[in-house]
Amino acid sequence: MTNSNGDLDVAGIGKVAQAIPKEGWKKAIDTACDTFTDLISPITKTTSGLGGLIQAKFDAMIDVQKVFAADAVQRARLKTQHIDASRRIPPSARVLVSAIEEASVESDENLRDIWANL
Repeated sequence: MTNSNGDLDVAGIGKVAQAIPKEGWKKAIDTACDTFTDLISPITKTTSGLGGLIQAKFDAMIDVQKVFAADAVQRARLKTQHIDASRRIPPSARVLVSAIEEASVESDENLRDIWANL
């Protein structure tokens, strides 16, 4: 999909970004970045390679992708927080990175929830 400038607009993300006032958008981005960092920090602290890769991919995302990625990671955390820590199975690096990347371009809340399930 292309926008009015002829640029690629993955999943209509540009339209979402344009609909939000600049002040609200900055606050949403800052919150998303803080949320993502907080939720991923256990991984980044224990696995320098994987954690660094995830953080680098997040940092390279455009702002609206950061909001979507943080939302998916937060949804995943909420789904697993009731499971005893000793019974949790960490996701494979490949699945985790792919799920975050795919969720980051998904404007449909239900589909982001599906990515969070992974």
